[in-house]
Amino acid sequence: MLSILRSDAIVVTLCVMATSSLKNNHQRVFASKPLPNIPIRQAQKDLTRSRIREAARDLFYAGGVHATSIDEIATSAGVRRSTVYLHFADKQALVRAIADEYLPRIEAHIESLNGPVPTPKQIDTWVQGFITLADREKVSLSIMREVGYVRPQTASGVDWIYDFLIQILAKRIPAFRVNTSIAPNNLERYAHAVFLIVQIDLACNRIVQGGETPLNRAMLRVANRAFYQFARSQEASSRKR
Repeated sequence: MLSILRSDAIVVTLCVMATSSLKNNHQRVFASKPLPNIPIRQAQKDLTRSRIREAARDLFYAGGVHATSIDEIATSAGVRRSTVYLHFADKQALVRAIADEYLPRIEAHIESLNGPVPTPKQIDTWVQGFITLADREKVSLSIMREVGYVRPQTASGVDWIYDFLIQILAKRIPAFRVNTSIAPNNLERYAHAVFLIVQIDLACNRIVQGGETPLNRAMLRVANRAFYQFARSQEASSRKR
């Protein structure tokens, strides 16, 4: 009996020692690696802002920006009307937030185009990527189209989005670089660059909305061919000089 009691006592002692050792080890670990100070309030604000933006995005796409009220957005997001205004000054600010989330992706795709003069095949592949992007982002794109891409016109009266796209293309394609100026003696060439963007956007959107019908494919081929000819125009001018 005594032997059993002694064994039990030894086991208990060993358990106590092991527990104490583990506790000390944990204390040393936490002492050497302090827990990060997570800004919980900021995370909650970001989550609320995201919820409001996503609710607005869905409602704008379903019923239109102008027909959607702030009250409807608040109800859909599960917040008060005042909370919406705490994060966004008005519906325009909400659309800008949606656009700001989308535009970096379109910019990245534009910059993937080979320069200085892409081949017809490279242009076809690049535009096909636009169709995929437009299909994936059709909600954001639809909202941006409805409100004229949100941003104001430039001082010369050109829609901000066209100027934005031309400036990005100018990084890759010299033909666009020499046509970024809206000087009086360059207006027609700048307008040509804008029309190219409008043509490609229209052709891509027709395929996204209506599928690859013979007419839609023909429109896309015409837009791609015009883009290629424009890209080559600067190269041809350089050779003449």
